[in-house]
Amino acid sequence: MPVSPTYPGVYVQEVPSGVRTITSVSTSIAAFLGRASKGPVDKAVRILSLADYERWFGEPHPKSDLAQSIRQFFGNGGTDCYVVRLAPGATNAAVNLHDIGGTAMLTAKAKYKGEWGNTIRLVVDYDTASPNDTFNLDVIYEEGGRVVQTERYTGLSMNPTSPRFAPRFVTSSSQLIKLEVESSQGDPDDTSSVYNSTGVVTGFSNSRRPLRDPLSNPAGGTDGAAMKAALESLFAAGMTSFDISVDDSQFVSVDLSIPPALPATISGIQDNVAQKINNALDSLSPSPSVSVVLETAIANFGRLLTISSDTGSKESVRVRRAASNDIAAALML
Repeated sequence: MPVSPTYPGVYVQEVPSGVRTITSVSTSIAAFLGRASKGPVDKAVRILSLADYERWFGEPHPKSDLAQSIRQFFGNGGTDCYVVRLAPGATNAAVNLHDIGGTAMLTAKAKYKGEWGNTIRLVVDYDTASPNDTFNLDVIYEEGGRVVQTERYTGLSMNPTSPRFAPRFVTSSSQLIKLEVESSQGDPDDTSSVYNSTGVVTGFSNSRRPLRDPLSNPAGGTDGAAMKAALESLFAAGMTSFDISVDDSQFVSVDLSIPPALPATISGIQDNVAQKINNALDSLSPSPSVSVVLETAIANFGRLLTISSDTGSKESVRVRRAASNDIAAALML
């Protein structure tokens, strides 16, 4: 507090100083640089335990003592360190995901560089409520032949406006991979891109499981009589129906087993199935319509059922599973 002088002399007053005391820096934080099996490259990662290291950088690299050094650091009382992975010349392992016609649609890349990415497996299935529009993806990472990490993403879409648009959703969520639209498909973020230009491709639903007779024979018959037998074998097993929406209409139920019976020619079956679908769509106002093609998938490997929008904007054909007697799952529509 201020001093009030009462007589001549020397007075001392202490005032706060802007100078701060220099505190000592912890000398227990170590830094390690070296090869690791996985993890970010040329980036310092704070590690607080051996488990932290293994989670970020995986198993010990066969040509590096880095993992052993970290083990000894924590084994001797260390609690805090930074690790920088060095991997000059390394690249990200990558694989393309193709549609049934063999066209590359997506590219999956390991999140970090190095050979570790070669042990990531991807599994795609269509076990969703709307298999025509969505799919599931399992990402499985193995070390030494054993699974150490799995990720599952359900209900993914290839529609850029969907909140679960596969490339964005997986890339932002996964610790293992980045998912990108394959470059030849265009840029979904570019409104002038072929990928999402309106009207470039007529909306359709394409079965992913080829029809053949017998169904159990990969080289089964593919003529009209064989297609009739293949479909009727599904009908006999109680698989007859699916729900369909055309150009964003309401879903209607279609039963392929009702009269008239299937003929024994390809063109006849196509017209028969299209008629049954269009009869169901006639309940809507306005009523859209479709055309149907049984196209050859791979030579001598069955035929694929393709349902295409035939009127109006031709924007979309969406198939979902029927509440009972469903055939969509069997055909992978």
